[in-house]
Amino acid sequence: MNFSVILDVVISFSFIYLVLSLVASEIQELITTVLQWRSRHLKYSIAKLFDENNNGTELTEKLWESSLIKSLYQTGKFKPKPVKFEGPSYIDGKLFSEALLCIIFDCDDNFPETIDRAIERIKDTPLIKSENLKTNLLSLGKLAKVKVEAGQNEFRQFQHEIENWFDNSMARASGAYKRNAKGVALIIAFVLAIVVNADTVYILNSLSKNGTLRQSINQVAENVILSNSEAVSSCLATAESDANQNQCLNPIKNQIDTTFNDLSPLPIGWDLSNPWNRQFNPLTPKAIFKVFIGWGVSAVAISMGAPFWFEFLNKFVNIRNTGKKPNNSQ
Repeated sequence: MNFSVILDVVISFSFIYLVLSLVASEIQELITTVLQWRSRHLKYSIAKLFDENNNGTELTEKLWESSLIKSLYQTGKFKPKPVKFEGPSYIDGKLFSEALLCIIFDCDDNFPETIDRAIERIKDTPLIKSENLKTNLLSLGKLAKVKVEAGQNEFRQFQHEIENWFDNSMARASGAYKRNAKGVALIIAFVLAIVVNADTVYILNSLSKNGTLRQSINQVAENVILSNSEAVSSCLATAESDANQNQCLNPIKNQIDTTFNDLSPLPIGWDLSNPWNRQFNPLTPKAIFKVFIGWGVSAVAISMGAPFWFEFLNKFVNIRNTGKKPNNSQ
């Protein structure tokens, strides 16, 4: 294969992975929303911050049921009966500190004006049963007392320290959630690769031998990229989370949906009339192993995410457009 054919194969591969990654991200987002994974992880992280158990004990439950936190609940119309868990998927540090202090000091208009009074009330409150949590709050109080400047509100400084403490803890918890999400993404990707029979080895053989197929995929891929490159790239650069990044790709999803009929049949899927004929002929252990390798490679590629494949495809489409149009009849 010459360079132009190799480039076409890479672009075709990238586009197929982009399409499958978009499907996988939709599946994962649906599962995450239905099962309230983000909210469950947030509550677990707060319980861990409070040095309480996974299900949450008194202080965690009081915080979760406080009016300030409940105002963040967003319960959709669709909610399966088995899923009884409710709660926000994100809590701002300022709101957390206000809710926590409101619980500790009974929200009674008699908030302590000085850190010394706040420390005394924290020592005496029966709500904080964990010595580690009590020690952490007392340490934050002492830190606030050192940092507070003349004329400033001491209690406000204490609240600010609690905000920072919470934000730093949630940043670490977010890292753990992302690692877990990547594992789930890989599992979803592997199942999807089997369901749609996305065998990288077979796809490579098909693309390298079929110039018409390459040309069809490349034309659609180029149209999709050139139509959305600037807007999507700008959105991805400012997106703060994986969920926001996936939302940036909505224009691409819509365009792929409308242009999918222009594609030649992609080298994926099962021939239901004879599902073993294409890749398992002859049906030998070597052939089976080869197909599982192809599915595994596809799963890893799909789990890398649609934003990655968009950026990858964008670069290679730009490289292709800087030179002469390749001859796809080879």
